[in-house]
Amino acid sequence: MNAPVSRPPLPTATWRARPSEPPQRARILIVDDADRTLLALRKSHPELVDPDLAAMAVSWDDDDDRWIAITRGSLRVVANLADAPREIDLDRPATGVLFSTGDAPGIDRETVTLPAETAVVLTT
Repeated sequence: MNAPVSRPPLPTATWRARPSEPPQRARILIVDDADRTLLALRKSHPELVDPDLAAMAVSWDDDDDRWIAITRGSLRVVANLADAPREIDLDRPATGVLFSTGDAPGIDRETVTLPAETAVVLTT
C-alpha cells in the first residue's frame, strides 16, 4: 500500500431539518454545503453534465456487494449501497477525491474502499 498522502478535509453532506418547517414536517431535510459543492463540480467538470449517454459507462454488483460505479470521462462516481464497507475495483487508478458523502474512502491505485452507504466522486 502507498504511503499516506496529506489531503485537505473533504466536503461532506450534512443534513439538518428545515427551520421554517413545523415540527411535524421535520423529516424534510436539506443539504448545507453539499449542494454547493456538487453544483461547483458540475461547472468545473463538463463531463458530469454531458447529455451523451453513450459517453457514460456503468458497472455494478447488486447481489452481495451492492455497489455501482458510473464513468463520465476522467471521473468516477462510486456508491456503496451496502451496510458494510466495500472494496470496489476501478478500470484505472484513482488520483483524487472531489466529493464524499461520508468518511474519506481508502484508495489503493485501482481499488477504492468505501464506508457503508456512502458515495464519492473520484478523479482518475
